[in-house]
Amino acid sequence: MITPKCTVSYALLQKVIGYLGSILLVAFCFLPLHPHLQEQITIDGKPCGIHGNAKKEDAYALNAFKNRYNSPAISDFDTTITLAALMKSGDPNQYSQNKAAVLRGYVYDVKMGGVETCNCKTKDPQFRDTHIELVLDDAYTDAAYRVIAEVTPRLRAKMKEKGEDWSTAALRRAIKGKWVELAGWLTYDVEHETAAYANDPDDAIGQRNWRATAWEVHPITYLKIIEKGGSSSLATIVNEQGGTRERNVVPEQTSKGTGRPSWLVPVIVILLVLVIAYFLLKKKLG
Repeated sequence: MITPKCTVSYALLQKVIGYLGSILLVAFCFLPLHPHLQEQITIDGKPCGIHGNAKKEDAYALNAFKNRYNSPAISDFDTTITLAALMKSGDPNQYSQNKAAVLRGYVYDVKMGGVETCNCKTKDPQFRDTHIELVLDDAYTDAAYRVIAEVTPRLRAKMKEKGEDWSTAALRRAIKGKWVELAGWLTYDVEHETAAYANDPDDAIGQRNWRATAWEVHPITYLKIIEKGGSSSLATIVNEQGGTRERNVVPEQTSKGTGRPSWLVPVIVILLVLVIAYFLLKKKLG
C-alpha cells in the first residue's frame, strides 16, 4: 500500500511543479512589458523600449536613465546642485542619477540630438532628443561653459497632451537667447566623458570637446522662460512638470555592471530547476 501513496504524491508534486512553472513562465514573458519597467513607444513603425536598441551593456543600462518618463517628486531633488557646480564636475559619483535637479541659466543654443540607440537610432526629428545648451552667463558661451539638458520623445509626447510644443524647432524659436529655469532627472552620460572639459581640461583625448561636463539633465520634465536671476519655488516646479506622477523604478531594476534586469538571472535559474524537477518526476513515474 505504500507504493501507490508514493505514486500519488509524486504525481501531485509533478502537477504542482508544472503549474508553478507555467505561471512563472507567463510572468517572465509579460513582466518586461509592465509600464513601470518598459514603456514602449513606436518609432519608425516598430516598438522601442526604454533600453532602445542598445547592444552594449553600458549603453543598455544608460538608456534606461535617459528614457525615464515620470516626474521627480520633491524628495527626489538634490537642492545642493547648481549650474555652476554641475559644470565643473568630472566625477560620475559626485551626484546620484536617482536624483533630480533644477538649473537656471542662459540658453546658448537649441539643436537636434544625434542618431542614438536610446531612440532606436531613428533619423526622424520627432523621435530624436533635443539638446539645450545652458550657460551661466551670456558673456561666456564657449564650450567649456555649456551644460547639456535634453528633451526626450517620451516627455515631448506628454507635453503635447498638455498643449505644449516641445519639438526641437519650437523650442529653438521660443527659448534660444533667453534665460530659463528647467528641471529633470540627472544623468551622467559616460559616452561623452572625453568630450567634456571637466574630464579633459586640455582637450587632449578622444573627440573634440563640445561641453563642460558629462553630467546633464536628461530628461527635462519642466521648462520655463524667466527673467535673469528669477526663480520659482520647488513646489511650483514639481506641480508643473510634464511627466507621469508614478514612481520610476526603471533604473533600480537594472543590475549594476550588467545592464540587465536584476530579476532576470534568478527567474531563469528557478525555471530551469522546475523544468529539471518536472522531467525527473515524470521519468520516475514512467
